[in-house]
Amino acid sequence: KYDPFNPLHTAWLGALYCYDGQYEKAIETALESFEIQEDYPVGHYVLGTTYLELGRYDDAIQAHRRLAELMPLWKWQLGYTYAVAGQPDKTRRILEELEEVPVIPFTAHGRIVLNAVLGNYDEAFKWLAHEPHHAWTAWVAVMPELDNLRSDPRYDVFIERLNLPE
Repeated sequence: KYDPFNPLHTAWLGALYCYDGQYEKAIETALESFEIQEDYPVGHYVLGTTYLELGRYDDAIQAHRRLAELMPLWKWQLGYTYAVAGQPDKTRRILEELEEVPVIPFTAHGRIVLNAVLGNYDEAFKWLAHEPHHAWTAWVAVMPELDNLRSDPRYDVFIERLNLPE
């Protein structure tokens, strides 16, 4: 409404729809971000994440592969997609690559996601505690990429420490 020509806001609105289970609206909104800026990376993130939630693995891999081409630091998202699509060996290779790059908040977030999806919970929680936190840390509460951490008691302790509004 207030910044209609900014693909960032449009794409992230799509993510919110995805996190809320409004998948068709998420896809529609992510595609709108491409109308504002062709091949917008966050649009590919949202598309792939939404396709994963719908079980459309080939579409998700294609979207996240494009994301990784445009933004190599986001390759961890492709690794996550491979794991969900039943290709954990590709995920492990991407995690090995990620472990070779310097740790910054964004690469620490990628390590959280990949270790969580591979079942390496101790490593995932180690990186979840890494500071400084990435701006997405609060989104851990709703990101589908971290659903499998929610049953671990450490998850509730971490969320409580974030002191998020209810």
